[in-house]
Amino acid sequence: MTPADLANVRFAQAPAPMLEATLAFSQLGLRPRPVPPAARPLFTLIRNGRGPMFLDPLVNDPDWGVELVETSPRTLIRSELARLWQTNPPLWLRNLAEGDAEERHVVGSAVRAWYDHSVAPRRELIDSLFHHDVRLRGHVLTQDGVPGLLNSIHPDLVYRDGVLVFPHPLDLTWDLEGQGFELRPTAQWTGRPLWSWSPEDTSTYILSYPVLGESRPAVRQPTDAALARLLGETRAAVLTVLRTPLSTSDLADRVGVSLSSASQHATVLRDAGLIRTIRDGQKVTHSLTLKGMTLLGL
Repeated sequence: MTPADLANVRFAQAPAPMLEATLAFSQLGLRPRPVPPAARPLFTLIRNGRGPMFLDPLVNDPDWGVELVETSPRTLIRSELARLWQTNPPLWLRNLAEGDAEERHVVGSAVRAWYDHSVAPRRELIDSLFHHDVRLRGHVLTQDGVPGLLNSIHPDLVYRDGVLVFPHPLDLTWDLEGQGFELRPTAQWTGRPLWSWSPEDTSTYILSYPVLGESRPAVRQPTDAALARLLGETRAAVLTVLRTPLSTSDLADRVGVSLSSASQHATVLRDAGLIRTIRDGQKVTHSLTLKGMTLLGL
C-alpha cells in the first residue's frame, strides 16, 4: 500500500443486502437454519463458502439487487461459473452461462427468497451494527490514522511498513496502484476478512469483515462505580482517561500513580484487549481499542 492507497481507504456508506444474504448462506455450516425451497439453487452456486460475484451486487435496495442479479452480463456469469465449476457443471448452470432467461430468473428468485428469509427480518439490526462499527472505527481512525484503523479490524489482519497481510486460501499479492479499497463491516459473516472487488469496476477493491459484536449496539454507559467494581478503582481510572490517547508518563500524571504502576495497569488492560499500545521510537502511546470503547459505552 502506497501513501495514495492509505489516503483512499474509506468506509462503505451502508450495508449491501445481497452481500449480507450470500454471506449468511456461506455461514450455514456454522449457523444451521432452514432454507426455503425457492432458495435451494444457492446450494449449487455457493460452494465451500465461495460464491459467484454476480450474486451480491453492492447496492442498498434489495429489489434493485435482485434485478442486477438477473441482468448480470453474460461474460461475468461465464467467468464466475468457470472459476467455481472447473469441471462438469450441472446442465442448468451451463444454460445459465449461456444466458438462459429462465435460469436467470431461478437464480434471482433464489437470492430474493434467501434475502427475505435471512436478512429482511434482521435488516434494522444489521444496519445498526454496520453504522455502530463505522462510528467506533472512526474514533480509531481519528486517534491512530489509517494504519491504526487497519490493525483494529481483525486479529489476523496486520498492517506494517506499507503492507497489509491477512489469511487467504490462496497465496496472492495485490498492488492497489493508489486505488485503496472500501471497508465493509458485515453482520452476517464471522470468519476471516474477505477480499473482493466490484464486478462493475474491477479496480474497486473491497475488504469485508465481521462487525464488532452480535448484539444491539445501544450500549448504556457504565457508572464510575460500576467500572471500579469490575476493574478496580485505579484500573478503571486508567481506562477512562484513555478516551484520549496518552503516553505512559501522561497516563501516570492523569491518574495520580507512579510510572511503573501506570505501565503495569496498561499491560493488564492491553492483555485483556481493552487498550492498544503503539511504540514509535522512544514514544509510547496508549489508546482504547474497540472493545475498550464498547465497555465505556462510547
